[in-house]
Amino acid sequence: MKLKNFLKKAICSVPIVVVRSILLLCIYLSLGLVARAATQQRKITVSGIVTDSSGEPVIGASITEKGTSNGTISDVKGHFGISVSSTAILQISFIGYRTEEVTASPAKTSLKVILTLIPQHYYKIFFLST
Repeated sequence: MKLKNFLKKAICSVPIVVVRSILLLCIYLSLGLVARAATQQRKITVSGIVTDSSGEPVIGASITEKGTSNGTISDVKGHFGISVSSTAILQISFIGYRTEEVTASPAKTSLKVILTLIPQHYYKIFFLST
């Protein structure tokens, strides 16, 4: 009985402004957690093979998630695997070849990327003599 009376007095003595503030803070924090969970993107694992136009594997091709430092390289058979966000754009590049961009999605986790050579007339070699 004494405890019940104590709690009534304690609760009633707290100004209504404090109770409202605490309630609003709890609501704000819970909404923030829900919003954060909704904006976090799911990670997927994308794997595939990188070849040139003749079907030969491209060893050491760079596969990166656009706009991040997340990346990997293809192995000796041209295979790669990378964990990215579910809406990531993958950039696949190698020296002398055009860079390809592929959009990853949960429905598209296995890729075959064919890199094409850049025509030689784009290359310019300068020799400097001293």
